[in-house]
Amino acid sequence: MSERPPGPLAVLESRIKNLLIEQASLADRLARSQEREQEERGKLLCRFLEVADLAGTYAAEREGDPSPAARYLQELERLVARILAEAGVHEVPGPGHPADPRYHRVVEAVPGAGRPAGTILKEYRKAYLWNGALLREGQVVVSDDGNGG
Repeated sequence: MSERPPGPLAVLESRIKNLLIEQASLADRLARSQEREQEERGKLLCRFLEVADLAGTYAAEREGDPSPAARYLQELERLVARILAEAGVHEVPGPGHPADPRYHRVVEAVPGAGRPAGTILKEYRKAYLWNGALLREGQVVVSDDGNGG
């Protein structure tokens, strides 16, 4: 007795199973590709933060200077800030605000600074969020009440 060829329903069922397997594989590859792309975007934004840091430093150094170069630096700083904001990047509050261990690494504590303990006095590096997640950790100097806290 010879085996009968599969009927149309069995062929269709087999084809659907194969298509579902292929679809799952494509979805997995797409998810991995999107994760890599997101990671690369984050790296690029971190590099761009270096430009923001330089622009901010140079603009602050020339504050009050009416020269065209100083105005250019201030405009550059505003442009960089706008581009970052449009990309979903925002600064974490810095000096005058409490340090947040989720976003800041304390590199120095200054006793007797006249501020509540843990208040950010200075930023060596600003902390940034990207779409609500930490993009770059800040490095800060905080006030200390003299008791290590």
